[in-house]
Order: sequence, then C-alpha cells, then structure tokens
Amino acid sequence: MKKPSHTKPKQHDAKPCDLQKMTFAGYLQTLFGETTAQNVLEVFDKLGLAAPRNGTEFLAGAEGGLVFLNQYGLVMRIEHADPENGRFGWSRVDDSGWVLRPIAGIEAGHAHIELCPGCNLEKDETKITYLRERLHEQQIDFWDRWLVNIGRVPVCTEQFPDGLPVVIDRLAVSALTDDVNPVAKALEKEAHQAAEVQETLYAPLRKALEAAWPDKAGRSDAEKMKAFWQMCEQYVAEGKMVAGWNQARRGAYYKTDIVMDAAETYEKRLRRIAGNDSSDGALSGKFRQKARTREPHDKPSKGGKATTKNTNGGQRFKP
Repeated sequence: MKKPSHTKPKQHDAKPCDLQKMTFAGYLQTLFGETTAQNVLEVFDKLGLAAPRNGTEFLAGAEGGLVFLNQYGLVMRIEHADPENGRFGWSRVDDSGWVLRPIAGIEAGHAHIELCPGCNLEKDETKITYLRERLHEQQIDFWDRWLVNIGRVPVCTEQFPDGLPVVIDRLAVSALTDDVNPVAKALEKEAHQAAEVQETLYAPLRKALEAAWPDKAGRSDAEKMKAFWQMCEQYVAEGKMVAGWNQARRGAYYKTDIVMDAAETYEKRLRRIAGNDSSDGALSGKFRQKARTREPHDKPSKGGKATTKNTNGGQRFKP
C-alpha cells in the first residue's frame, strides 16, 4: 500500500482564530497561489454564486476547503488538483458505488472543485466495517475510518431499505497498489447496485449542469444555471438531497459546530443577495470578489417514481 506523505500544508500554520478572520480569497491564495485562487473565484462567478467572504462562511480542511450550501443540499469541495500535492497524497477514487460521486468536477488551475450531493448522516457504526470490506474487494482502502465520514444516500431500495451507505469524505479512501482476491460475485452485484442508485438519482442534476456550463472552462449560460439551482432546491424539497451536516448534534464532533455555523452564515448572505437586500456579495464581474477581499500585500492576478418516508430528518425514495 502506498504510504501517505506527511508534508504539512501551509494553511495549518495559522491558528483557528486566524482562519476565521482570513478572507476566502486570502486562504485560497495561501493554499494554491494567487492565479489559482482567482481561478476558483471565477468558478463561483460562473456558477452564479457569491463566494464566501471569510472563515465564518466555509470550513478550512486538511486538503483545501469546504463550502456548505444549505438551501441547495450540496457541498463544494475545493482540493488540490493533484492529490500528491496535498497533505496525505492519496489518490482520488471516482469509480466506486460505495464512495459518493460528485455532480460535477471542475478544474481551476492547481485546484479541483467538486459539487457533491448532501446525504443523511450515518449513525450505525457497523457500516464502517461494512464499507471497509466492500471497498477492499474493489482494491480501495477506506483508511480514514470514522463514522462522520459516512452518509446515506436517501434512496429506499430492496437492497438498501434505509438508504445507500457511502463514504462521503472522498479523500478518506485511496486506491490500493497491493493485489487482492477477485471480487466475489455477490459483492460485485451489490457494488453494481450501489453505483446504479447514485447514477439514477443524480443523473438529472448532472445533465442540467452540463447544459448550463458544457465545457466547465468558458462562459456559462445564466438562465440554464439558474434552472440547475432551482432543480437542486426541488431535490431538497423532495428529500432527494439533504443538508445532513445540520442533522448532527452540536458538540458531538469538534468540527460540527463550525460546519453548522458556517453553513448558516453563508446561507443567510446568499438569501439576502437573492432578495436584493445586500450588495456586498454579488458577483457581477470576474474580478469583483478579488477586489473586495484583497489583502494589502496582494497583487492583481495576471492571468424512477418517488415515494417518501421520513428518516433522519430527510426522506427516502424508491427509484
């Protein structure tokens, strides 16, 4: 098995209180450099979102940052495009039904941005072993085995009556280099069903985002992007995506309160902007966020039918 690199990332040199005060643009610049920081801010612009302003509106993580979108039931993961440049150096897994699959992956310079659907929180600790064994059969190591890294896709099937258990922290797994035994037929079928559940549920969202921003590089279509976000809101209303981070008990985990507070603060500002009640966050141009958050030492960049049933605060669906 490949051993992780223990290179300490730059952002961990700062104290938590400093991260709370640091602007989002400044944090990105510290982590990725000025050009990539601007690339990331432009992605927010093309998605039609105001970027977070500071550490009170996002979570600084070991590999980058996470932005929680309560009203849309999505998490934006901002990480090193090349995992080798991150803290642990693990590979990114995109081909397992036991790992949450993003709605989209967007390259932004040296950063990789993923839009990941929100899930219900997992409360059954036996699912740690359950997923570890099934991922190992696929030559994938679930190395960061904590319950907080597991969620349940809110789909009710015969195989998964309580929802599909998946690893939601996509960097908590890594491909194994060691040889393992061929996958047992029964587990292979189960893995295929898991992948099919995710594909069926999230395919309409992927299609809508693709229509709004086909190449994930040039300009996006504002009206089609608006339709994508409206579809996300509909998914949340129907329980197909869940802001599961708000299901946690405050104080249960050291990041719980930070995540819930950041999600709430960011949501309130986005709603004010949408209601034209604030002018400090709207992105009307590519470089507006950069200009607004620039630090004194910064220099401008150059360059099937659903049936509902309540569960864990969300709903389950039959595809």
